[in-house]
Amino acid sequence: MTNIHRADLNRIVFALIFILAHWSPVSAEIPQIINYQGKITESYGAPVVDDDYIMKFSIYDAETGGTLMWDGGWQWVAVEDGYLHELLGQNPYPPIDLAFDQDYWLLVNFEGEDLLPRKRLGSVGYAYMASGLVAGTEVSGAVNTGTNSVIKATNTSTTGTVNGICGSSTSTEGRGVYGEATATSGFNYGGYFTSASISGAGVYGVATDWSGYTSGVYGLAYSTNGSGVYGFAFHNSGSTYGVWGQSASTSGVGVYGRASDTTGTGITTGVYGECFSTNGRAVFGGSVASVGPTHGVWGVSNSTTGYGVYYSGGLAGSGSKSCVVKTSQGPTLMYCQESPENWFEDFGEGRLVNGRCHIELDPLFRETVTVDAANPMMVFVELGGKCEGVYVEKGLTGFDVIELHDGGSNVAFDYRVVAKRKGFESKRMDYCKAGETDYYLHSELMEKWIQEREGDRARMEKERERMEVRK
Repeated sequence: MTNIHRADLNRIVFALIFILAHWSPVSAEIPQIINYQGKITESYGAPVVDDDYIMKFSIYDAETGGTLMWDGGWQWVAVEDGYLHELLGQNPYPPIDLAFDQDYWLLVNFEGEDLLPRKRLGSVGYAYMASGLVAGTEVSGAVNTGTNSVIKATNTSTTGTVNGICGSSTSTEGRGVYGEATATSGFNYGGYFTSASISGAGVYGVATDWSGYTSGVYGLAYSTNGSGVYGFAFHNSGSTYGVWGQSASTSGVGVYGRASDTTGTGITTGVYGECFSTNGRAVFGGSVASVGPTHGVWGVSNSTTGYGVYYSGGLAGSGSKSCVVKTSQGPTLMYCQESPENWFEDFGEGRLVNGRCHIELDPLFRETVTVDAANPMMVFVELGGKCEGVYVEKGLTGFDVIELHDGGSNVAFDYRVVAKRKGFESKRMDYCKAGETDYYLHSELMEKWIQEREGDRARMEKERERMEVRK
């Protein structure tokens, strides 16, 4: 520390501001004080006499002139061996209630004399750690209650592209934000994010590298009851998304989920979506490209008893429903028949004996359909040989095939039985509310959606360029 001498009529103090830190009142770990130290000597270099000296500390918003932002008031300051040490903002000084979002200057008055020039306040110590200015700084902490957070970031703006936490990584194997929940039981999350905006995103991830196996959002959970990535859209109206993913790559994935447990002891889920909105989507997949074998949602199961896609409730779509079979010409589509009503059907064969044959419906098939006076079955017969012709007498559990003109032929035949699906007897060409926003049915919606996705792609490219500049 350099010594500054005290002249007969001009006392001068030299001081160092070692720590300047400001934080919200709830963060008790970081003090809201300025640690001020200095040394005073006589003109010939010896320390001033040990005593209490009257001093005043003030903070201004300019080096000269400006506005007084904080007044510490007159205080008796102890000086020992020439050294003084004060914690500004701590009793008996008034609290320093400043935002510290601009430059400030400290003015020291020693026994009635202003010591000029004012000292500009700088950020070191706690402030560096709090603002993340030091490269490689790692912030860690611990809480023991379920109502607190180790790190909490809040952006109160309700408009614009704002971030509570923004993380980025330029490494091809790095993570912009990495979260880990080490508990192996319970509903724990590596990362849990929410958005209250009707057009916001709980989690929005962008992988800006145009090569390699990058992930916008990557989640991993080892618990049999946990979630690698869990998205929840709380808003009960509007086009909300629990998880929304986008990939601009021709071989990429908007959202990729994997459940790696192979024991079969629990109901594991690669991707799980849940939405309470009457017009929302638990999981939404969209393919922007208008040509090529693209997939809005693609599911695969290696199990012979599993399903690539399994749905509970209704299944509706404006495109065709097809089964893919392997042929000599390659994978070939087989199309489903459609009907205005909900029917189940069964097929079989029989033989007339002396002109008559009774067919009893499969008992298991009967459990799935309703056959009564209001909902009779429909039977179609195709003869396999010559006879007088036949007619059908239908019952509740089966039907009789009878040859005309009291014929006595012994002819084989094929039959097709159609009956109303149980619980869906009155269904006929119901109105589909979801079709109002179907891009396939309404080309103008598709065009708008493609434009929005192109906008997203442009923003991704801009983000990529920004990342390149940062490199």
